Amino acid sequence: MQGSWICKYPTNVIRCLLNRLSPKILIKKHNNYILIKSLSSEAEKIYQQRQIYKEHREKVGESLSQYLNEHFQSSYNTDESIKALIDFFVTKGFIVVKNPKILEMVTQKNGKLDYYIANFIIDENNRQSIIFDYINDMVKGFFVSAAISTESKTGNMVKSKFKDTSFFLDTTIIIQALGFKLKAEKENALEMIEMLKNKGAKVCCFQHTMLEIKNILRAYKHNLENPYQKPTSFNTLEAWDEQRFTPNDVDNFLAILERRISSIGIEIINPNFNEDDYKKCDINCAELRDFIGNNILYKNQQALDLDVNSVSSIYALRTGNKSNEIEKCGYIFVTPNTKLEANVNSFFSQRNKNEISCVISDIDLSSIIWIKNYSTNKDYPKSKLIENALISLEPSNTFMENFFDIVEKYRKNGGISDEEAVAIRTDIYCRRQLMNMTNGNPKNIKESHVPELQNYIKKMYLGNEYGKSEQMLQKYQEEQDKNKKAIDNAISEISKSANKIKRYVMKIIFTIFTLVIFIIILISLCDMVVNISKCFEEYTSIWGLICNIIVILLGVWGVFDLIFSKKGLLKKKSEFIAEYFASKEKEKKKKEFEKILGKEVFDKYKI
Repeated sequence: MQGSWICKYPTNVIRCLLNRLSPKILIKKHNNYILIKSLSSEAEKIYQQRQIYKEHREKVGESLSQYLNEHFQSSYNTDESIKALIDFFVTKGFIVVKNPKILEMVTQKNGKLDYYIANFIIDENNRQSIIFDYINDMVKGFFVSAAISTESKTGNMVKSKFKDTSFFLDTTIIIQALGFKLKAEKENALEMIEMLKNKGAKVCCFQHTMLEIKNILRAYKHNLENPYQKPTSFNTLEAWDEQRFTPNDVDNFLAILERRISSIGIEIINPNFNEDDYKKCDINCAELRDFIGNNILYKNQQALDLDVNSVSSIYALRTGNKSNEIEKCGYIFVTPNTKLEANVNSFFSQRNKNEISCVISDIDLSSIIWIKNYSTNKDYPKSKLIENALISLEPSNTFMENFFDIVEKYRKNGGISDEEAVAIRTDIYCRRQLMNMTNGNPKNIKESHVPELQNYIKKMYLGNEYGKSEQMLQKYQEEQDKNKKAIDNAISEISKSANKIKRYVMKIIFTIFTLVIFIIILISLCDMVVNISKCFEEYTSIWGLICNIIVILLGVWGVFDLIFSKKGLLKKKSEFIAEYFASKEKEKKKKEFEKILGKEVFDKYKI
């Protein structure tokens, strides 16, 4: 099998497959497998399927070879083209590579071809060609292969659920699910979360992951606020670029970030482990950090520390759970970083030979949950294929850094104005046009591209990409109407809340006032009755009795008159107190809406 197929299955996988065969076909005696029924007909079917697969693969290779030779300054035959396509699948995680050194080698070798292969896949998909169907079948095969390799010990891969496993998502996957990146990335990330939940899984992220997302958004905001400076990070958020997000928009989203993460079904967990907790689980964080840092090139130390923190926390959470089934492993970290997965597995290779790793790539996990949800999510491998192809068409950090430097040099030489330089550097459509001009190779960026992009930007603003000025005005007016509606709603909500508090306070004061009057009247009446009784006892003259009763009644009437004469003053004092509490409530609600709409809005409209 290892000589005939692209994917090499571990021995334990082969043994598991043999164990699943019916006892009417295969029996096991003394650790030996004995075939008791001929499998020639099944073998013939497999052979025929292999021949069909080879024919399809040859056609894919021929088409890709023709495409590469037309667009790339090299000559690729069919076999070389298929090898390049397989390498593309390896770098994107569709094919499982356990050796991190081999994975690194393939990634470096195939990087220059990714853009062409991705374009080829997208073109074939847009044409709805039979070639794309063949490529899609290859990806489905990789999914099945990865699922079998990972799930080799599971009794029933399809029916078993994740009731005993929590999946902690990496930063990239959450950013995709929140819709910061490409539309395809968002749809696939949300579909993966949905498939996990359909099978009983708990989907989480670490508190430090959420804080990392906040830092990414703040860096994005910093770049928006300082367009003339070199960006702190060349990573961008394509969806926000297309929507023309402003720094105020970023602040609004930051205020509700935790709620948005929760709204897509992700629970934020803070295990708060320390070094002693890790030592109890026999984890040497320093050694793990050194191993990963020496084998993966990180842009900054913080990114490395966060990955080490995530991996270590998963091990600590498991607290000795050594399950060999993903459904029962308890906790696992999901990341699109296949290099991290390979290196973590390599680091822990001696201690967890018979247990599920603490890290799994999103593609490996997707292959498992796709099989479990096949009846409702049949096209998921196709969606992941298109997603990874589209991602490969976006500029890399190296590409953007070279691009920035060349534009800056051209600006300093007086070729373009400061404003034009900012527009060329920051416009997402301009960046994609440059990718087309250079075929995605940062070494192909030249100063001559800058005036071409300058003209491209002008054409876009005249109408080609962004629509006619009337459409832009309409869109602006719609945004203004949307903002005005949000402001009106905020004003109405603040006013309602303040009036509600005012009425409540007035009601309390009125109740207290009524109660006090009732008590005074009751005391006065009691006093009057007592005094009149005494008068009947003390006075023998009827006129003396009458005079004293009149005096008593006039005294009671005076008390009532004093109380009701101050009614106006009491009302003013009550309104003053109620207004005080209403203003407090108004300030409270105002601050809540400031977090959502922005303080500038409230200052502008003097709310």
